[in-house]
Amino acid sequence: MTTSPPQTTSFLIGESPEDSAAKQRLVVGVVKEGRRVALTPESVTALRVAGLDVVIETGAGAGAWFSDDAYAEAGAEIVSSDEVIPRSDVLLMVGRPSTDLISALRTSHTV
Repeated sequence: MTTSPPQTTSFLIGESPEDSAAKQRLVVGVVKEGRRVALTPESVTALRVAGLDVVIETGAGAGAWFSDDAYAEAGAEIVSSDEVIPRSDVLLMVGRPSTDLISALRTSHTV
């Protein structure tokens, strides 16, 4: 019995949004973790320049003094807690994921 290789998402670093409109883009997600946050607004800008999409859970940066507006201005999309995991390919976290978060992951997720 033969098996086919797993499907992967491809993207080009530095590709502009216009260049890749027809391609699927890798989405980086950030969940709310209390007073800590995995990305700063400046990091969001760098990821966007690299051709990645970023979704941030509403209020994720508040404990670290980063507003949702600062993330949005940097190019992130601010989404509800119910949207972060399903819309992300990669989840960035400071701490260890909870059991509930782990159970919500797809096998293709990277944490």
